[in-house]
Amino acid sequence: MIIQGNKGSVDLESPIEATELQKDRFINFFKANYNAVKIVEVRSFRSIRLNPNRMFLRKFIDEEIPFLLNLDNPVGKVAESLGRPIMTVAKKRGELLPTFINWTIKANRNMVTEDMDKLIADFIEYQKKYREEKKQIRKEGKNKDKRIKELQERIEFWKSSKKREELETFARFGKIEGNVDDLINKKIIEFQEEIGKINLNLKKSEL
Repeated sequence: MIIQGNKGSVDLESPIEATELQKDRFINFFKANYNAVKIVEVRSFRSIRLNPNRMFLRKFIDEEIPFLLNLDNPVGKVAESLGRPIMTVAKKRGELLPTFINWTIKANRNMVTEDMDKLIADFIEYQKKYREEKKQIRKEGKNKDKRIKELQERIEFWKSSKKREELETFARFGKIEGNVDDLINKKIIEFQEEIGKINLNLKKSEL
């Protein structure tokens, strides 16, 4: 179990065994001292993290966004409540605030008249969906890159003397009809056209 919320993002010096009640009390201690705590279940024991002298950079989590966007609280107070350095919080707030404002404009939302908590919650949901869409696009891009590589390898194979000899043998025994060169060129063009379609779809997904 890794707990995000401690100032240095360093795990405990050694693993601890605890009952469910002790675990709940332990987690509640962190929640009582920090405004945003996220518990991440891990499948295997990560001994590399048991090092009190090693620091781990950690990304901001969605639970921290409401505190970053609450301009009623100064940066120092937010940093203390999140267990993060002041400069880190100031930098993240400076990055997040313009994004939030631009989203309200594009979504035709009003920061003055609407409930800010609801507005921020909707913004977080938008960010989640955006990340998932980008993740899916990257996944599809990798699959398409793999397919392009396969097609390029097929083109090279169809250009090879080995493939030509195979086709010429089939032609002599009447297993294929037509000119071998025409057959090779037709197949290569089919592969090239498929590559062109994939590249076109990739460009569209980037827009």
